[in-house]
Amino acid sequence: MKRSRFSSRKRISADATELSRLAIGLAESGSKMEDQFWQGRLVELVNRLFNDGTEDDFTSALDRLFDAHPMAHDDLADIIEANAESCVVRHAGQDFDILLLAAPVLAWSRFSIPTSAIPRSTLQTLKVHLGAHVLAADARLALADYLYSPDQLPHTFVDTWQLMRQLGKAALEGGDLNVDAAAMPETNRFL
Repeated sequence: MKRSRFSSRKRISADATELSRLAIGLAESGSKMEDQFWQGRLVELVNRLFNDGTEDDFTSALDRLFDAHPMAHDDLADIIEANAESCVVRHAGQDFDILLLAAPVLAWSRFSIPTSAIPRSTLQTLKVHLGAHVLAADARLALADYLYSPDQLPHTFVDTWQLMRQLGKAALEGGDLNVDAAAMPETNRFL
């Protein structure tokens, strides 16, 4: 009778293995020039995986490095998070830095707080105040027309990257992001 072969260790994809290898190279580098070399390679691979929507490779590499090489784990996590929240986009022949900005709003009520679209006039007022008091003079801003509950925020690196790209595109086009409130998951009640 033929026996099943059981692997002694869980196999991960080639991309996850490469993420781990590059992160270890960065963690063990000995100079700024070498740091830049490893970071460049790592950022290139991370961006390709974001474009492919490959969340599992990020998770596998981070899980593998967590115990095996904590410093490489931290370096990889920093690069993945930074690239999920910011990027450079070429638009109309010019490079633009895109940054995902979250502004927490704390609201408490004994009653359910309704989730609906934020009126356009309110978005415009927010944009004027943020532009006048927070952002650089020539910054472009796009807002989501929806107040996210903590449990509705993106749960993965790829979801965060996609939201950042959608908001960045809206900012470059001079608009805002229209969120379909009906498609959002129901919020939990928080105490």
